[in-house]
Amino acid sequence: YRVLESLPQNPLAGAIGDYYDDAGYSLFEVTLGVSASSGEADVATEAIESYLQDEAYTVHAGGDAISTQFMNDTVEEEVFWITLILVPLILVLLVFLSISFADVLVYLIGAGVAIVLNLGTNALLPDISFITQSMALALQLAISLDYIIFIVHAYHKAREKTLDTEEALNRAYGKIRRPVIASALTTGFSFLAFLIMRFTIGQDIGIVFAKAIFFSLMTALFFVPVLLKVFDPWMQKSKHKVFMPKFGAFAKFIYRFRVVFLVFLILIFPAAAYFQQANDFSYGESGFTGADGSSYQINQEAIEEHFPESNNIVIIMPKDDALEGSIYQYLTQNEDISDVTAAIYYKQVLSDPAQIAAATAPFYSDSHTLISANLETEEESERAFMVYEALYEDIKAIDEDAHIVGSTPLAYDIKDTIRTDYNWVSVLAVVLIMIVIFVSFKNFLMPFLLPLVILASVYTTMSVPYFFDTELIFLGYLITSTILLGATIDYGILLSKRYIEIREDEPRDKSIQDAINDAAPSIVTSAVIFLIAGLSILFISSIASIQQMGLLIGIGAFVSMLFVLVMLPQLLYVLDKWIVGSKVNK
Repeated sequence: YRVLESLPQNPLAGAIGDYYDDAGYSLFEVTLGVSASSGEADVATEAIESYLQDEAYTVHAGGDAISTQFMNDTVEEEVFWITLILVPLILVLLVFLSISFADVLVYLIGAGVAIVLNLGTNALLPDISFITQSMALALQLAISLDYIIFIVHAYHKAREKTLDTEEALNRAYGKIRRPVIASALTTGFSFLAFLIMRFTIGQDIGIVFAKAIFFSLMTALFFVPVLLKVFDPWMQKSKHKVFMPKFGAFAKFIYRFRVVFLVFLILIFPAAAYFQQANDFSYGESGFTGADGSSYQINQEAIEEHFPESNNIVIIMPKDDALEGSIYQYLTQNEDISDVTAAIYYKQVLSDPAQIAAATAPFYSDSHTLISANLETEEESERAFMVYEALYEDIKAIDEDAHIVGSTPLAYDIKDTIRTDYNWVSVLAVVLIMIVIFVSFKNFLMPFLLPLVILASVYTTMSVPYFFDTELIFLGYLITSTILLGATIDYGILLSKRYIEIREDEPRDKSIQDAINDAAPSIVTSAVIFLIAGLSILFISSIASIQQMGLLIGIGAFVSMLFVLVMLPQLLYVLDKWIVGSKVNK
């Protein structure tokens, strides 16, 4: 053990000062012997805080267990407030945008049944992530209303041509059934693509939201017709002025400047694709804690005001004094590492067996030992990742069975995992969507045309943070872009289906204008609902990642609406000959 002879004799010199400051504050570091997300951790942290408060101490608490407890409590409370605020807002909006007051009852009951079925079946799952829990209700409300709105609008149009409810339903379903099913399948498959993620939160999101689409579709196809029959007399008697603009003039304007808009689409797609990937991303725990102004963030800032933030890492390795000594020596001589603490130090400076046993006990399990240290870097940065890469290689060279854990190793591993996941999820989602569109349209060109427009809108949305110099949480970026891809392609399917139907009897210029005029009310209503849902999440949530996702979903739905109503008609017009000529069954 010659290496042990060279160990520093007093690595803890001055360390006591790190736990006190001149203002009279003390820092306590507590290691829990249970998972940070367990109920036992909640009980332990609450007991510690309660004791200190009872002793009249001013307490600010942080750390993994406190962060997890904060998120669980916050999500539970905020889901209630999101529901309380979002539902009345959307109902008021639907009153103004619907054709009759009774329509709102159809929307409320139909969407409510779908949401209850989905949230109720979540109890069959072993666990639900806080991201899924906080967004599930708002997003399912927006998505399920999509399908119901499409059906109700089609029913009213059919009802104007016949007094028979059954015939009106048949006519409406003849026009809307396939677009609604195609829309649901594209959205559902986008969420199912999450199941291939190695990052398990993606699997959780994929299952819950795919269920949401399934129940929303089943409710729209089989339950909403019953509601329409029941409420039809009230729907006819309670018709009112619709506060929806007429889209005839808008359609003519779009047609008039079709070349300008087409050139804009050609230019914006590659630019948006570049800038959305050029965003600054974070991968670690920082985005999954409280946002600025939240109680957790206030406590965290108070701690950092008195005690500098540390970037702690732990090396775990099999018991072996020689290897432990080598790693300890390497760490103490590394300029990027400080405050190294290990059992091997106490074995070197203490001689009494009882003292050695007491001092080293926290560092040992039956078969392993740990060494604690601090990285002299931020938790997440290019330099932090470079330092960690070198540290990892050197530690593994000494002991290949050693493992390094901490905030920087976690962020590094998440970055590697989730970026690969993103590429596979994106490709799989687009491929599945293209297959559904091909089967629905029986056309070789439409599977390329519709994703092109929606991808352009998604890329444009995800480019916005770049120009505002805002750091994006990569997991939120992945989830949001996939949600927007799956959910807003509904708009393109609805408009394109209507265009192809009208095109069978009308010239292309009139078909474009009539398709916009017919589809725009449903698309605008859906986009505004998504916008309200996203902004509600933004303003109510206290968790940074959820806030970002809410904002981007709201902006994305609005941008997708503009791209579908403005850009897609230009492509349909210009490529009309190829669209008509690329049908499978001519």
